[in-house]
Amino acid sequence: MLFVALEFGWEGFGRDSGLIRRASSRKIVALITVGLFVRMANGATHGVVPFVNCASLGSVTGIVGAGGNAGAIAAGFLFRIEGVSPEQAFLWLGAVVAFASIAAFVVSLLASDEERALAAAGDARLAA
Repeated sequence: MLFVALEFGWEGFGRDSGLIRRASSRKIVALITVGLFVRMANGATHGVVPFVNCASLGSVTGIVGAGGNAGAIAAGFLFRIEGVSPEQAFLWLGAVVAFASIAAFVVSLLASDEERALAAAGDARLAA
């Protein structure tokens, strides 16, 4: 948000001082649109948190927040490496996201297997 505020300030300074001759309303609309989509993605990500594990809501929220920060740092470093084009950086980021999604799916399957095993063990204890 600070970047957007600075960008708007620079636009205003440029218009007032005559550095910018033509209106850049398309830039402003693009910034607002990108900002809206980013906020909607954040809301969708954090909106799923209560459905993951209600008992440890704070822990899950912390992990989700830390994952976003770690991704931003990784992307920042990835785009600064010399010899890596932006296309390659986006490809690597997409591969990491795909791997993380598959890993989360496998872990959720393993968790459901664990729950079934615990339920079966509990039924066996009750029968004995």
